[in-house]
Parts: sequence; C-alpha cells; structure tokens
Amino acid sequence: MKVEIFDDRWSIGHLLLGALAIKFPFVFAFFVLYEVIEFCYKYKRKQETVECFIGDLLEFMLGLGYGYVITQIPVENPVIREMLGMLTSVGG
Repeated sequence: MKVEIFDDRWSIGHLLLGALAIKFPFVFAFFVLYEVIEFCYKYKRKQETVECFIGDLLEFMLGLGYGYVITQIPVENPVIREMLGMLTSVGG
C-alpha cells in the first residue's frame, strides 16, 4: 500500500485544519467525521482509495504537529510575540 500525501488541492486545507485544531479541538471531531463520511460515499463509487483516505488523515496529523510546535516556541522578540499572540487569539 502506497499512501499519498499532498496529492490534491485540498491537502493544504487538511494541513491548516490540523494546525487550527490545536486552538479549537472540536475541529478534530468534525474533520474525522467528515473524512469518514466522504470516504464511505466516494469509496463505493471508486472515486477515493484507502490510500488517499489515510493520506488525508496524515496531512491533518502533520498539521496538528506543526500547530503544536509553533505554539510551544518561546519567543523573546516582543514584535513576534505580539504577532503570534494575535494569530493564536483569532476567534477566541
């Protein structure tokens, strides 16, 4: 089985949603639910393979990892700290 990641135009969205899920954990539940429903629907019609489904989940998990690492970086520069603070306070 060859799992393909970043194989379509939605791959960047999966990555960004993963990073967003660090701040908003409910995104994880919605993403997984959506992916399972999409896979079940498209698999019957031969539009998606198991490899692509697993690749989408890996892209999301990679985004989770990037999001976590970015939130853990200690920032000494006050300008950068303020910019990161604005990014992590979006919506909350």
